Amino acid sequence: RDAYYAQAFPKAQFATKEIPKAMLPPQDQGNATYVEARDKKGALLGYLRDFIGSVTQSDACACSPLSLTLVFNADTSFKTLLTPTPLEKFGHDAMDQADIARLIMLAKDPPAGLMAERRPENLVDAVTGATKKVFEPHVVELAALSTHRVLMLVEATQKILKGAPLAWDRQRLQAILDTTK
Repeated sequence: RDAYYAQAFPKAQFATKEIPKAMLPPQDQGNATYVEARDKKGALLGYLRDFIGSVTQSDACACSPLSLTLVFNADTSFKTLLTPTPLEKFGHDAMDQADIARLIMLAKDPPAGLMAERRPENLVDAVTGATKKVFEPHVVELAALSTHRVLMLVEATQKILKGAPLAWDRQRLQAILDTTK
């Protein structure tokens, strides 16, 4: 994995960290780690989070699963994404480099209207699967569900990266307090 992660952080050292279970929605429980990238002196360079899962938070989606790695800077801002296999659009067509570049741009500066919509099924027509006109400017063409899922994962991961250390500290403190009683 280090060679794969080195695409984002060349010459870094990588350490896997557990995500507190309470911070993960039930459908993402299998993606319960993130990775810290540090330089040789131990300075934090950024974070990576591998994700393999459905395009929607429902198992009912017939879409191919997403398989990607989200990359964040040390301040938890989104940097880029890595994909071991091509991401897919509607009809199982592979996203090209322009699609991936658009997805990365949207993840760096997510459209407020798209982020406000928490139900991915509201992005597409239920009969045809076409992206609804109001969302077309805010998603990768023919990939509204994938775009939405990636943006939601970026948002959730940023919250995890900021909150996980606090959650672990809280658990350790509680364990100490429990032993003193």
